[in-house]
Amino acid sequence: MGSLTGKVAIVTGGGSGLGEASAKLMAAQGARVTVADINRGNAEKVAAEIVQADGEAVAATFNLHEPESIGAMVKDAAAHWDGVDILFANAADLAPDIGMRDIDVATMEIEVWDRIFRANVRGTMLCIKETLPFMKQRGAGAIVITGSALALRGNAAQVGYSSAKAALMQLSRSVATTHGPSNIRCNVVLPGLTLTDFVKKSVAPPFLDMVRDETLLPRLTEASDVANAVAFLASDAAAAITGQALVVDGGESIHFPGIGKMREVVAAGHLMPD
Repeated sequence: MGSLTGKVAIVTGGGSGLGEASAKLMAAQGARVTVADINRGNAEKVAAEIVQADGEAVAATFNLHEPESIGAMVKDAAAHWDGVDILFANAADLAPDIGMRDIDVATMEIEVWDRIFRANVRGTMLCIKETLPFMKQRGAGAIVITGSALALRGNAAQVGYSSAKAALMQLSRSVATTHGPSNIRCNVVLPGLTLTDFVKKSVAPPFLDMVRDETLLPRLTEASDVANAVAFLASDAAAAITGQALVVDGGESIHFPGIGKMREVVAAGHLMPD
């Protein structure tokens, strides 16, 4: 497509899932990509696949919990490509042991809450902080943050994760407001449940069926759907869009709860009393 030709992009959490799909799409559109991930093997695999497809990419390793590694990763990427135009701040701490303990405020362990916010909010903030000077040198920049549609509504679990993702929306607005005069944009993409390999392996079929019933479109969201939104927000086609949150969830979050049952009621003609 060529819409990102000549751009330099850093994709955090680029070794799998949404990050992998976005890194590959941005490279296919002409961007030179640093695939940054805590898992060096995954990052190298994705970067190699991009190069095999005639794209330009290098792998990098960093840890959201370690400020020094964030700064080093960004500086190395900027030095390798001679600048940075795009940051897709996608990385998150999705350790299973944390997810299983992130349920309810009444049972929340302080260490779990702090770890979630340290990685997902502080880590994202630091990725942006370290990247901003290089974008200002270029005279423009586009930042896209991975949030979550869970940030828009209550849930019976994941109180820490959903709260952190809500915080990222305000972070985006603040960055957009403060750095807009430097022609730097910042937006958030809010995926719903997305059929990444991680979700396919870790989410029980009954839960997938429940989400499928609540999704307005006839299929669940794929990683490529989110990647398309990310690439658009990172491109000059979105040059006047900043401080916004774009939901990519097949319409799951916009309707009356229990839409599957509601459809059955409407079809049976039982919406109004006899």
